[in-house]
Amino acid sequence: MDNQYRKEIAWWFAELGAESEVDKYLALFPELNSRLSKFAIGILEWNLAGLINIDNRDDVNRVRLILKVLDRTSAFDFFDNTFNDADPETVGRITGLSQQDN
Repeated sequence: MDNQYRKEIAWWFAELGAESEVDKYLALFPELNSRLSKFAIGILEWNLAGLINIDNRDDVNRVRLILKVLDRTSAFDFFDNTFNDADPETVGRITGLSQQDN
């Protein structure tokens, strides 16, 4: 089954010319080796847009937490593969992860 998810991610990444990044994303976000693979393209787009930095451990941890919440709640069905074009902060607010403003 893992191969199915990898193929799906590779297809989406190839659409953006980033197929060589698949293994890196799967290593950083092991949650993508599941039904959560649908969000891989959204995470790639966040990184390409500078909304996250996959070389920053805090950003990676924040995305992994978002993925865990999406997997356990109905938010999985609410969001499309690009998180409805929302940024990570908005996704965090919608899923109840964001900290309150000071």
